[in-house]
Amino acid sequence: MKKSFVFKMAMTLALGVSVGLCAQDGKKAAKKGQTISINPAEMGGGMPAPKEIDFAKAWSFIPAVVATVGDQKITKEELVKSLKPMERQASMMAQMGREMGPAEYKKMAKMMADELVDIYVLVDLASKSVGKPTKELGEQKFKELSAEFAKQVPPGQKMTLEDMIKKQGLNPEDEKVRMAQIAVIEKWIEKDIKPQVKAVDAAEAKAFYDGNKEMFLKGPEKVRASHILISYKGATRAKEDVTISKDDAKKKAEELLKEIKGGADFAAVAKKNSACPSAEKGGDLDYFGKGQMTPEFEKAAFGMKNGEVSDVVETPFGFHIIKTTDHKTVEYATFDEVKAKLIDQLQTKKEMEKLNDIKTAEKAKMNIVNSLDDGKAEAKK
Repeated sequence: MKKSFVFKMAMTLALGVSVGLCAQDGKKAAKKGQTISINPAEMGGGMPAPKEIDFAKAWSFIPAVVATVGDQKITKEELVKSLKPMERQASMMAQMGREMGPAEYKKMAKMMADELVDIYVLVDLASKSVGKPTKELGEQKFKELSAEFAKQVPPGQKMTLEDMIKKQGLNPEDEKVRMAQIAVIEKWIEKDIKPQVKAVDAAEAKAFYDGNKEMFLKGPEKVRASHILISYKGATRAKEDVTISKDDAKKKAEELLKEIKGGADFAAVAKKNSACPSAEKGGDLDYFGKGQMTPEFEKAAFGMKNGEVSDVVETPFGFHIIKTTDHKTVEYATFDEVKAKLIDQLQTKKEMEKLNDIKTAEKAKMNIVNSLDDGKAEAKK
C-alpha cells in the first residue's frame, strides 16, 4: 500500500530534515525531496554518545519572533523545538571531530524557518477549504502513523513512533500538532489541488520514459573474462617470493600467448602459470563492469568478442593475457515494468508543482517577514 502524503511529511519532520514537497519545485524537489527510508532499529543504538554543545549559544542569533505570516507569529521557541533533531546530528558530528560553525547553524535555522513559513501558509490555505487542524485530528493521525511505523520495525526490535520522536529530541505532543496540520494540508490537496491537475496517461509516461532512459537502468554493460597474470618483482601486489624481472615476465607472457594461440587450453595454462588467485578457476574473473579494472585491462576485455584472446597487456600488476568469454549489454527496465509506478510519480510531481504555484502566489499576497532572511538576522543582533 502506498504511504500517504501525511505519513511521509510527518516522518520527514520528525527526522528533522527538509520537508521537500512544500519548499522545493520541479527537478530540484524530485532529487532533494525523496522519500526517507526509516530503519527504526538504527535509531539510536550502536552510535557514539552525543557531545555536549551549548546550543543556547549556537542559536543566540535567532530573534524572539522569527517570522510573521499574516497575523501569525513563528517564535524562537517553536523554531528551536523543530531544530532538535538537527542538534542531535550536530552533536554526533562533533563527537566524530567535525564541529559545525556559526554559518552552518544559521543555514540550518534558515532552512527550518522557511519550512515552518511554508507550513503556516499551506495550513492557512487549507483551513479555508477543509477546516482548521484540531487536537482530535492530531491524536487520530498519531495513532494511524504509529500503526504504520510499527510495520517497519524489524522482528525482535521494540520501537514505537513515540520512542523515535523522543530519540530525536522532539516532544510527541508538539508532533501531534504538526501531524494535524499536515493532515489538513493532505485533505485540501485531495479536495482542491488534485482535481485541477490533468491525469497523466500512458502516452505522457511513455514520452518521459523514452526521453529519460538512463533513469531506468537495471544493469550496466558487463563482460566476463579470464586472464593469466605474470607478475614480476616490484609489481603492484607482487608476492614477496616473486623474483622474476619485468623483462623476463614479459617474455614469459609472450611465450604463453604463443602456446594458447597454438591450441593450448587457456584454463589449463592459467592454472599452471597465473599469479592471480583466479588461477584456481582457470583464470575466470566472472562478470565485471567498467571502472572495476585498470584502464588497460578494461579496454582489452570490453574490446573483444566472445572467445577472443588479447595480446599481452601490461598493467601495474604485471603482464596479462585476457580472454573475453561473455558480454552483457546495458539492461533497462521495460516501459511495462515501470509504467504504473512512473504514472504515479509523474502525477505526484504535477500535483506538487501545482501546490507550489498556489503556495508561491499566496505568499506574494500575504504579509510575510522572515527575520532570518539574508542580512536580517545580523541586523537584529
